[in-house]
Amino acid sequence: METFFGILAAAFGSGWAIQIAFYQYERRKRRVEAKNAEVDLDAKQDELHDRQLDKAFKQIVELQNIVDTERNKWIELAKKVVQLKTELLAEKEARQLAEYDRCTVHHCENRIPPRKINDTINTKNDIKRI
Repeated sequence: METFFGILAAAFGSGWAIQIAFYQYERRKRRVEAKNAEVDLDAKQDELHDRQLDKAFKQIVELQNIVDTERNKWIELAKKVVQLKTELLAEKEARQLAEYDRCTVHHCENRIPPRKINDTINTKNDIKRI
């Protein structure tokens, strides 16, 4: 047992045991600091990613609003085109009807368009049948 105490006295007397304990303490301290720094870095990266995602989502919303307004403009233009086509077809039919109803005989007092002549003849025939 004396040898054991002698070794302990030599180790503590020379400071080896204290140095070993100090180095272990420092190593644990560095590991904890490194771990804390890593956790802080991860938290900062998460925060940065969150900010970038928020910014990206805001840009997406802005672009979607622009797309929606442009789509609404195109829809309105398409509706106007359909309406104008309908009006043009109605005008075309009216013009064809007027062309058909136009009397080709000039300088007569009893100008009746050709179709109206047929209508009056048919009406007279219908009256005779009754």
